[in-house]
Amino acid sequence: MNKYTPPESIQPLLEGHPAVFRFRRALRRADQVALDHILETACGSAPASYTRVEHILLAILLAEQKQLGQLRELISRSSAPSDPPGG
Repeated sequence: MNKYTPPESIQPLLEGHPAVFRFRRALRRADQVALDHILETACGSAPASYTRVEHILLAILLAEQKQLGQLRELISRSSAPSDPPGG
């Protein structure tokens, strides 16, 4: 199995915030990818320290990111050309 490595753009954030690193490491791989996307988007505005509430908010954002991914997949499948009826 290939080991997933976070994008370089969020490495300083993970190294500078051990609590975020531990939170991320505890996630499943698919959730790590979604969290990485969230962190890449917000990397320029990372706070100096994360509190428990911020971890909860990250978890909520993670759940939302996963739902968005599922909706995008559903939309792309439903908008794909299909076989004509009776064909």
